[in-house]
Amino acid sequence: MKLDSGRVDEATKYLISFLVRDEKYESFVKYLYEEDVLKECKSGVGKIYIVNSGFFENDYGQKSSLPAKPLKEYEGIKIFYGKAEEKRLNGNVVIYADLIASAYFVLTRYEELINEKRDIYGNFPASESILVNEDLINIPVVDYYGNIIRRKLKFLNYEIQEKKGFSKLYFTHDIDIPFYEYSFTDMVKTIGKSIIKDKRFIVHPLFNYLGIYKCNPGKTWDYMLAREQDVKEKTGIDTESICFIVATEKKDEYTQTYLCDKKTKPILDEMRQLGALLGMHTSYSAAVDGEAVRRERKLLIEETGEEILYNRNHFLRQLRPYDLEYYENAGFTDDFTTGFNEVIGFRLGTCHPIKWIDPRNARISNLTIHGMEIMDGSVIGEKPYQMELSFEEGKKACKAIIDEIFDNGGELDFLCHNGMFDNKSGNYLKDLYDWILDYIVEKVGLKQ
Repeated sequence: MKLDSGRVDEATKYLISFLVRDEKYESFVKYLYEEDVLKECKSGVGKIYIVNSGFFENDYGQKSSLPAKPLKEYEGIKIFYGKAEEKRLNGNVVIYADLIASAYFVLTRYEELINEKRDIYGNFPASESILVNEDLINIPVVDYYGNIIRRKLKFLNYEIQEKKGFSKLYFTHDIDIPFYEYSFTDMVKTIGKSIIKDKRFIVHPLFNYLGIYKCNPGKTWDYMLAREQDVKEKTGIDTESICFIVATEKKDEYTQTYLCDKKTKPILDEMRQLGALLGMHTSYSAAVDGEAVRRERKLLIEETGEEILYNRNHFLRQLRPYDLEYYENAGFTDDFTTGFNEVIGFRLGTCHPIKWIDPRNARISNLTIHGMEIMDGSVIGEKPYQMELSFEEGKKACKAIIDEIFDNGGELDFLCHNGMFDNKSGNYLKDLYDWILDYIVEKVGLKQ
């Protein structure tokens, strides 16, 4: 697989900008082959030279281009390409750790281009991820590379500023089932199971069977949206609450359909009145069909009267890293899908939004990717498929992720499903949700 040199140059320049995070100093960081570095160092001082390891050359896209193990460490952080070496040359810093290729490897999900193993849903398993296996999933390793570069700029006496705190808060909600509809058989089974297993009688299946939907356990968004607005007001942080709506007209094995039901419009109106933005929750089957993605977005626009720009896939389904092209072509500007179902953490290696780079050709797209760092089901779901943490363990794990985001000046994307957010279901999710929001306010402090 041969890459266009112009696209590679554009991608590497973009990554330098992404890592430096200060346009005043981007020009002082160069990405060159070693022989070119040695030539340039003779005529200039005060630059950082990152030595090109040759990652983008002829074996690009081949199994041989995957990182060699054991991984080397530079400045205490594992790298995927290059050498763990550095030297000073004529007032310049020469870094042999290929931080650019290493960042590209993670941000583009390059290993998924080559490793074709998938789970039963077609997703790349966390157990195959080098980030998980090298114990890097819990840190934004790409942001750490940027921290290294900025430290070297400071060493060269550039007054670069570090930015801590949350750049943005995204509270996101996948509305898989906004209301429950029961057949007579389903109603009897659900009530019977509750009596036998939980020793309690629940009424909503009976009411819903009779067409009375005021008693709706799926309606949890009102509580969440109010709490999130409270966090925004208390902290002054740029905050968005997004409700991702299923927009298919056809059920599939894993997707319910409700958009065109007459009961849905008042629900969407209420969400918007409570401050939520609407996004699309691409159906399970559409994740492998670009035309289906277009049709679903068109239907959601028609039904809501809004320009729908945000997307997240049902089941976080992304079979291949380049399937993101479907969403760019369908007219979305932002995607919030990228995260692992099995574990929380930084699948993209960053807590900052980034333009999607197609690993097939190094093309920088118009689609912005937001890594999903914490998902409710990942924390409370059962092993071996998810983490199955106790409440205290869940708080500790989420706190560590939130602290990393804060320390690296990034954005939080916290996913909480409306259908799981109910203490009556026997989980602690509502308590964890409340704790996370309270911790954010505590971390930031009240707005002055």
